[in-house]
Amino acid sequence: MSQLKVSFLPHQEFLTINIRLLQRRVEEEMGIIKSGFSFIVGTACGVYIAQNYNVPNVRKLFNTSLVVAKHIEENYRKPKKRDDDE
Repeated sequence: MSQLKVSFLPHQEFLTINIRLLQRRVEEEMGIIKSGFSFIVGTACGVYIAQNYNVPNVRKLFNTSLVVAKHIEENYRKPKKRDDDE
């Protein structure tokens, strides 16, 4: 009958590994809190700026630029080559 060898980590290494795992978990949770805080502050600043300053309508600006780009493309496009065989 073969004997199973079970090796146990010494207490110091075991505790060191657990402390590292706990530090990673805390860092991950702090990352979520920091990013959430940044998002809330950014949203609050955006609302304040939108209410108190004359901010251009981005959707209208985008649509206007799209119309201008289509107009330029249609007017300055190279003509299609015609096949001489047809």
